[in-house]
Amino acid sequence: MWIKWFDDGDNSGKWKKSVNQGQNWYDLTIDNSCYIGAHKHDGSDINSGMINVDYLPSSVALEDAANVFVTGQYIGSNSGAGVLNLNGAYSSEKGIKFRDADTLVGQLLITSGNQVLDGPGSLSIRTGGSTNRLVITSTGQLTERNRSTPIGEWISPSTSGVLKTDSGSLSDIVWSTYAYTLIGKTMIISFWVTFTVTSGTYNVTIDIPGGFTSNRAMLSVAQIKNNSVNEAGNCQAGSGATILRISRFATTPVLSGSCAVYGQIAFEVQ
Repeated sequence: MWIKWFDDGDNSGKWKKSVNQGQNWYDLTIDNSCYIGAHKHDGSDINSGMINVDYLPSSVALEDAANVFVTGQYIGSNSGAGVLNLNGAYSSEKGIKFRDADTLVGQLLITSGNQVLDGPGSLSIRTGGSTNRLVITSTGQLTERNRSTPIGEWISPSTSGVLKTDSGSLSDIVWSTYAYTLIGKTMIISFWVTFTVTSGTYNVTIDIPGGFTSNRAMLSVAQIKNNSVNEAGNCQAGSGATILRISRFATTPVLSGSCAVYGQIAFEVQ
């Protein structure tokens, strides 16, 4: 196949293209609206179909490929809230990552649940040469491990049936303090209770609250009032125990009469 161009001599500004296909000639008319070479169109000429990505400038974001933005991007405006939705099946590597483009070190990865970063509090995470690894400043509360009570705040559970004895019997039980707080897997319990021993007993026990179990043996000093006399004793959380055991240091550790135990102990929970 070959193409021959010639002027038809009518000065109409039209050209004819003759195509030799075998032994036959075909005349094709090309008017002034057709350009030989690069197409000259703008966006208004495109009504449907797909444009090859090779014809798009680098500033156009792609729907089905990774995009690299070299300037700041904005979602929404001052008059309307912007929302960025990340949809898809859950993955431990799925989320929003902020990291150095060269070293790929450092990232914030949000994978599930509700995360809100809002002023006027501040959250700082620093790596590298900085000594600050995590700085949280907030006028609100901080919770952990899906607990409803914020870190450092104390809980005062029911005292019903909490104080018991290994042997003998107790009466006139009056609690002044029975409270605990949790920081991570560390539980701190404070107790202050008075009672009357109606028959001799060697030890009294206090339930570990919240359904928790001690993970290792821990010991602290406690104050004991035995038969209206104050003296030193100990408070022990045994490994795997669900109670605190409180006893006298005395050679004959029997409690009697008007008694009380006061103290505080910290230990690891399971």
